[in-house]
Amino acid sequence: MLTFVGPPPPGQLTRHGPNGIRDNSLANLCYGTPWENMHDKLRDGTQLFGEEQWNAKLTATKVREARALYAAGGWTQAALATRYGVSVRTMGKALRGEKWAHVENAQSISLRPSLNSKLTDDDVREIRRLHAAGGVSHRQLGLRFGVTRETVRDILNGKRRSKVA
Repeated sequence: MLTFVGPPPPGQLTRHGPNGIRDNSLANLCYGTPWENMHDKLRDGTQLFGEEQWNAKLTATKVREARALYAAGGWTQAALATRYGVSVRTMGKALRGEKWAHVENAQSISLRPSLNSKLTDDDVREIRRLHAAGGVSHRQLGLRFGVTRETVRDILNGKRRSKVA
C-alpha cells in the first residue's frame, strides 16, 4: 500500500477488502480505521477470542468457575484475581462479561460497585476521609469503591472531582 497508494491517513491502517485475508492483491487492500479492521477480522473468522490469544491467562473453564464462585458468595474479586493469576481489574471485567463475553452467562453477574460506576459526592468525601485517617492504600480504596487506584490517586491529588468539598 505504501508503494502503490502512499502513506495512510492519520489513525488508519491497511486492511483487507471483501475478498478477505487470503487476497493480498492491490484491488482487495485499502486503508481504514482499526474499527473497520476489527470488523474485517470478525467477517473473515480471524479474530481470536479468549484462550486463543497468545497472552491469555484465563480460559473459558476458569471464567465459568470464577463466576460461579463469585455468585455463590464468599469470594471477592481480589481473591479470585489472586487465585487465577490476573489483575483485579481483569477479573472484574471477566465476571461482568465486559471481557470473555463469548462465555455463557456473561451477563449474569452484576457487581456493585463496578469499575465503570460513577462515584457520588459522598463517595469522594469518604475516600478523602479514609485516606486522611491513614492506613488505607489507594488500591484498597479502589476495591472498596469499585474504581481503579489511579482514579483514587487522581481524586486525592485534585485531578478529579476537585470541586467536591
